[in-house]
Amino acid sequence: MVQDRVTRVGTVTETGSEHPSWRVRRQERHAAKEHTQEVAVWQADQDFADEVAAVARETQQGLTTLPGLLLKTGELPFWSVAAALIEPRVQQGHYVGKSTGVSLHVAKGVNDRVGGMRGHYVPGPEVQTPIDHGQVFVTSQRVVFEGGRTTREWLFTKLLGADASSDDHAVLLHVSNRQKASGLVLGQLGARFQAYLALGVAAGQDGGAAVAQRWSEAAEAHRRQKSG
Repeated sequence: MVQDRVTRVGTVTETGSEHPSWRVRRQERHAAKEHTQEVAVWQADQDFADEVAAVARETQQGLTTLPGLLLKTGELPFWSVAAALIEPRVQQGHYVGKSTGVSLHVAKGVNDRVGGMRGHYVPGPEVQTPIDHGQVFVTSQRVVFEGGRTTREWLFTKLLGADASSDDHAVLLHVSNRQKASGLVLGQLGARFQAYLALGVAAGQDGGAAVAQRWSEAAEAHRRQKSG
């Protein structure tokens, strides 16, 4: 009797004549989860677009300040965050090869070695290494790092490009007045730094008003995508 009931329920469920099957319910749950995730991603992007647009407008109106940084004439302040400064450092190397010398016993406890080493010294790899911690500032003219021991400046007029790590936690800045790239470790705010870097470069090239309008229009266009 119980077996017959299970069989009948299973049959009805599979056909979907009375209740959705477990496969349908699973698909619906999966679709609902995907939709929730998509909405969360959209909202995060919208919040950030609104934030940058607001900063661009407030900076243009002279309402933004970056305490701790002395601005140059015509320089617009945009963003500041704690970061670590990284620069290339050569790691410890090692010798490759073996000894070709001969050890001669001279006296009790005294040995003299003649000959040399057949081999060579291999320097260690050059690795981007944190050398200081402090505050980084992004303006319309430059990126500035002020740490406990070191200060670095990357002028946009000399900026050749920027490289981010695969997780966006670190960014290297290439400038024409330095042979080797240095950069910053910003953790989860690395992607935000890149956006404000782009904002600063654009403001330096096109002016604060044009950039503020462009970001405001981009934020509104993104908002309309939700209804579209």
